[in-house]
Amino acid sequence: MILGYKVRGFTLIELLVVLTISGVLMAFVGPVAIEQIDSSKAKAEIEKLKSIIRTASVSAYSKGEVTIIELESSTISKYNDKNHKLNFVYISFPKQRVLFNRNGYSNQVEVSYRYNGHLTSLSIYRLLGYEEGEFTYAP
Repeated sequence: MILGYKVRGFTLIELLVVLTISGVLMAFVGPVAIEQIDSSKAKAEIEKLKSIIRTASVSAYSKGEVTIIELESSTISKYNDKNHKLNFVYISFPKQRVLFNRNGYSNQVEVSYRYNGHLTSLSIYRLLGYEEGEFTYAP
């Protein structure tokens, strides 16, 4: 109480303590939040890769012609359509070439991609819904 009045408010020390605690918490939470955002964007790119593989298989079957997809670095391109290239930001690929014959079957069992320095394989067989050994590839 100062001169008969009640003083309401915070002292400078109290405000500094609260700001320091908030800063420390943000330092821990911020990188985790950014990592989660990057992870969800990478998952979206992986889903896009799956969609491209499915589309190439269906396209090869419906057109009755071989469809080729080339994966290299962070780019996917369709051999039949030279102008169709897609660049990825979060995932990259070792150099690979996947052929889909006129029946929509691929010549490869898996496609490899790299995320966060880890090489991972995506099963084309499982993605397209058939089991290994279910068919023989014939171009």
